[in-house]
Amino acid sequence: MPRPGSRVTPRPGAAPCDIGVTGPTRPASWWEAQLAEPVQGGGTMAAGTAQKATLNMLSTLIGVRLGHVHDNFMVNVTADNAKLVMRATGIVGEYEGQLQVVPEWGRQVKALRAAAPSAPARQIASITAADEGQRVMIEGTVARIEKGETYVRLFVNDGSGEMLVFIWTNVYERIPDRERLDTPGTPVQVVGTVAIYKGTLEVIPTLPYDVIVR
Repeated sequence: MPRPGSRVTPRPGAAPCDIGVTGPTRPASWWEAQLAEPVQGGGTMAAGTAQKATLNMLSTLIGVRLGHVHDNFMVNVTADNAKLVMRATGIVGEYEGQLQVVPEWGRQVKALRAAAPSAPARQIASITAADEGQRVMIEGTVARIEKGETYVRLFVNDGSGEMLVFIWTNVYERIPDRERLDTPGTPVQVVGTVAIYKGTLEVIPTLPYDVIVR
């Protein structure tokens, strides 16, 4: 709910939720208006900026609470991609005995060659409950596909066995050539985390490019 005195009004008919997060979409002064949006005159852009700021705040606080931030640095980062070639320009410094390069702004870091998902290749039959939480790569063909409102269940067979690949809809919709996954027999490579749901092993990709349609 809005703070007392806030000008934010909840959208009529909005779906109920446990915790509502609202933020002001209009600046309080003319000067703030000049800094808020490069193009003035519409509420959509202002609302989008407020939404981005709110999501950025939530993700930052979650990272802090989970212990992934130390002295204003992100830690506990897992290298999920391989063969990324990048160029960074910055000031050489030292942190906890290790040399580091500290760029002054984002443009001083540039990717020169795109990365590819990285994980050990595994036969489906070799994946067990002991692999829960591990990232693996499987390759095979599409056996069948089931679509729900918020998820897609893709079944992949590599000849040694069949594995359920659970894909959230927001990830599935951005997979290149995803339409071909509707056709049984389509070759596919999947990188994801092994999980167990209701006694069933499944592999869950994180990003759209974790699923490569051959």
